[in-house]
Amino acid sequence: MCTQSQTLEEAEKILVPDGADGVLLVNNNFLISSSRDKRPNLFDLCSMVKDAFPSYTVGVNPLDLSTEGALHHMRKYDKLDVLWVDNGGIEEGKSYHLMPKTILEGIESMQAKYYGGVAFKYQQQPKNLERCTQLASQYFGAIITSGTKTGLEPDIEKIRLMHEYIGINGNKTPLGIASGMSPENVHLFLPYANIFIVASSLHKMTNGKNDFFRYDQDRIKLFREKISG
Repeated sequence: MCTQSQTLEEAEKILVPDGADGVLLVNNNFLISSSRDKRPNLFDLCSMVKDAFPSYTVGVNPLDLSTEGALHHMRKYDKLDVLWVDNGGIEEGKSYHLMPKTILEGIESMQAKYYGGVAFKYQQQPKNLERCTQLASQYFGAIITSGTKTGLEPDIEKIRLMHEYIGINGNKTPLGIASGMSPENVHLFLPYANIFIVASSLHKMTNGKNDFFRYDQDRIKLFREKISG
């Protein structure tokens, strides 16, 4: 579990010059604090990070909440830049694709950008990727997709197609990848994706094991060099 001081320390490490453009905090079983628990919840931690680094993008992915629940919580945290949800909320039937009214209203009511998952790991996979991607490009601040599981890069043909589907109607909605990206493979995806949400490949290694809560500044800078170059 990441403490408040460690969160701020790691955020600074990530956001050093030649580092990331922002940080997205993801829930690790301490989303909502009890009255006797003095730890801040995830949204409060994000607000603290935003206060400490106001010029950077700071956002949240509250995994323990539904998409509607996450949108509801964001009403109280208008200083945050991004709400990222694994399930973007598109409903898909045999003859229709739509965004539920409650989700659309939630997106419209918050100032933060909505990073919604499409064809995302561990979620219901779309039957018609083209129609889902095009619908998402109308309403999402960014479309976020992934490989089939944590740490696994997506199929590059899938990314190429989603990039193509977004642009069919002249849309310029960013496409992001949130699994499997590393300094070693990111160059393959640069022609198609605009956003790279990275964790595992940038963690420190301690005794040969991935340290889930610590980041390697050298790896972060290398990743930046790869995408900038």
